[in-house]
Amino acid sequence: SKGYVGATINYSLRNNTNNATLYDMSDEIKQGVTAIVKAAAERGYPVDAMAVAGGSAGGNLAMTYAYRDAKQGPVPVKAVISFVGPASFEPADWFALPDRSYATDQAATAGAGFVKVITGKDVTLDDMRTGQYKTYLRDVSPCDLVTKDSPPTLAAYGALDKVAPYAASTCLATALETNAVPHDVLAAEAHEPAERLAEAVRIVLEQLAMERVRAGLREHEPGAARRRGRERQRDLDHVRPGGGERRAGGVERALHAGLADDAAEAGRHADPDAVE
Repeated sequence: SKGYVGATINYSLRNNTNNATLYDMSDEIKQGVTAIVKAAAERGYPVDAMAVAGGSAGGNLAMTYAYRDAKQGPVPVKAVISFVGPASFEPADWFALPDRSYATDQAATAGAGFVKVITGKDVTLDDMRTGQYKTYLRDVSPCDLVTKDSPPTLAAYGALDKVAPYAASTCLATALETNAVPHDVLAAEAHEPAERLAEAVRIVLEQLAMERVRAGLREHEPGAARRRGRERQRDLDHVRPGGGERRAGGVERALHAGLADDAAEAGRHADPDAVE
């Protein structure tokens, strides 16, 4: 009744009984998205755009899919939402290692072991000291995957998080701002910043649905094309492309501007009474 379809994807989270890496998990997410779009169409719910979201490891996978894999996916990603999802896996940040050059065997051994858990790659001490390890981590590190074409991003972190250290993810806001990607990054004091973020997620999803319906209803009104152009410019003028820690808002406005073209086509087939 809200105008959008929700689905979840199971993936092989690493534990004591398997050696699943982030590369394995991200492959499963790609397969899952394709399966969901196909299953939704078979059930009478054609999907032509999506927002992708996840928490903790799922937050990392959501961002990795949105920034790395979405262009080859079955439908475009219009927004990504991450709950405490690690944005990088620099060992020195995860373990507060003072030896960031990994000159000591102790630091290099700890770093190599962590990179192997994340990627499955056999990492040598020399790899840590020369920086070669960074190439193994790059394709699963959202901070390194952000481009100017990345979708609007809403993320939340725990500033005192002991599970996924915030220090390993402060690079996300910088990467998004550098690439002028509309974003909001929230920080709380624990691993679950949650209730206000959950409300922001609900708003984003309902805004997606409402924009499609409104655009469809306006499509055939006199002067519709000129009005859409003015509205797009107005929304873009109000989007701030950076901002560190602040309340949600920029993402929602960016979604309005970015959906203008395809929303009209989708809206032609939408039932306005279906969106509450």
